[in-house]
Amino acid sequence: MKVDSTADLNAKDRYAIYYGSTDIQMDIYNRSKDMYKWNNLNRKVCHPNNIMFAIKRLSNNSGRNTPGPDGWKYVDFVKKPINEIQDEVFALLNTREHLIRQVEIPKANGKTRTLGIANINVRIAQQCILNILECVLEPYFSPRSYGFRRDKSTKTCVSSIVACLKQYKNPIIYDCDLKGYFDTIELDRCIYFLRKNHNIYDSTLLRWIRNIMHCSIDGRYTGIGLAQGSILGPVLANVMLHDWEEKLARINGYSQANKIGKEKNTFLDNASRSLNKGTYESHYKKRRKKNRIGTMFRYADDFVIISNNEIDLQQIICRFKQWCKKNKLEVNEEKSKIVRCDDKGLIRLDFLGYGIKVNANKQIIIHIKNETKKIREIKKHLRKCLRLGRSDLFMSSLLGYINYYDINTNVRKLCQIVNNTLYYGQVRSYGCNIKKIEPGTFEIMSSIPHLQYRGKPQVCNVWNFRNMTSKSYKEYLVKKSDWEPKEMYGGVYSWVQEVLKHQVHEQDARLTCFIPGMVMMRKTEPILGVPYNTLDPSTMEIHHKIPIKYGGTNEFSNLVLLDRRSHLAIHHINRTINTTRTKILQGYRKLAKAI
Repeated sequence: MKVDSTADLNAKDRYAIYYGSTDIQMDIYNRSKDMYKWNNLNRKVCHPNNIMFAIKRLSNNSGRNTPGPDGWKYVDFVKKPINEIQDEVFALLNTREHLIRQVEIPKANGKTRTLGIANINVRIAQQCILNILECVLEPYFSPRSYGFRRDKSTKTCVSSIVACLKQYKNPIIYDCDLKGYFDTIELDRCIYFLRKNHNIYDSTLLRWIRNIMHCSIDGRYTGIGLAQGSILGPVLANVMLHDWEEKLARINGYSQANKIGKEKNTFLDNASRSLNKGTYESHYKKRRKKNRIGTMFRYADDFVIISNNEIDLQQIICRFKQWCKKNKLEVNEEKSKIVRCDDKGLIRLDFLGYGIKVNANKQIIIHIKNETKKIREIKKHLRKCLRLGRSDLFMSSLLGYINYYDINTNVRKLCQIVNNTLYYGQVRSYGCNIKKIEPGTFEIMSSIPHLQYRGKPQVCNVWNFRNMTSKSYKEYLVKKSDWEPKEMYGGVYSWVQEVLKHQVHEQDARLTCFIPGMVMMRKTEPILGVPYNTLDPSTMEIHHKIPIKYGGTNEFSNLVLLDRRSHLAIHHINRTINTTRTKILQGYRKLAKAI
């Protein structure tokens, strides 16, 4: 899909264009859609542009400055020369036995979740593989898989489930939970599925994935488990369950999981061939030929399967448990359950922190799971922010809560509690001074001088938050094309490739990577004033605004891409003339055209 500017691109896509890795991503994505068999992906992983892109993407990770076993933080590590980082990443990909540091995160049920924090250089190496791997895998993944994928979220997942429940006449739901999913996955099994289901036959890349995920506390990795908190772990977890999604697609009569819902159900025509040694064909399907026997919605390892018939659902559950046994996974029978209509005709489903209720008239209620307890926790956290004088943290936390639960039908209750907290907080000894401006609007100012946000109070309009973020689940069901890398506008992509071939800065990967960014920022050559792609690529040169000998740097802000004529004009014109900037530019242009 072509775009005219970077205004509509998310941050990740802008970074890809900025560091010139869009060409790599587009090439991989388009070939993968055609079921290309990959044998040379390792070259793309170690491409300098991809490493630069990985470093930039990691800078937006909220845990980037969490040190690993070696104590290095992101801000300190990236100060190393780029060539040294590239050599270090390549060496790590060919090394096993990486150490991780364990961190215990409390869960809502009182237990803890163990995260494995690797070193910064290991995370950069994993990000390099992820940049390439997600472009290969995205065309294969099911459209009803929402976890750890670009442009998909918990709200799109919940909205799709709600829409499905409204369409089914008598829905029956299997809510499944896998016991210790990330801790029981076999790494070799994931490598096998990458080759089997995704056409990745690059032995070097598969060996790199095995090496870089070979992480443990004591350096004795047994090959079982993916460290939670790793960059590459969630994608490999998706690869594992994608194999089950393909099996379910064949049971439903579809050849591939990514075509579920896009073509006619042919289960009755090839039931005996689709089921392995199976002859099952219920009378229900003879009456309802157009219905799939089960629809699966998944967010990472949490998923539900919705069916119209309990016999069909039981068949799916039996086959899923057989698949789990084969792949050495275990279903948590205590948390897994079948959800049916209760005595009041209501279907009650708790999924991803949301509670979903559907009555006999197909009216939908979406609320916060364990609402009373959760709102009490939110209220406690917001009060703590006020006591500590963190008005900025109060505002960001409040907006985060409301944005996450914006498809609930009772966010107004949360807003009312926040309003009461601020109203009664005016007379209490908090670390923040709270002043009511008008009903529902408050000014919050920290009483601690060094925590005052730019010397101005934070304005909290509680009801405006509610109006801005209140959305129907239908707004998340707008049909969008699946994520794909964004092409550069107007044929500049191929033009930039020609420019890179003629550059003399190959020894400095940073300068070469900045060329796409310089083109996207200006679009036209600043001296001649004509579009870049109308000029000869072999005549383009990089110019330093402040020369290196006068203290200039090789940073992006100090560079500009010029035609050779413009470059000569800048270096030959007499800068000592006391004149305006406009006349200097006119002089440059006149001299460049004359050359």
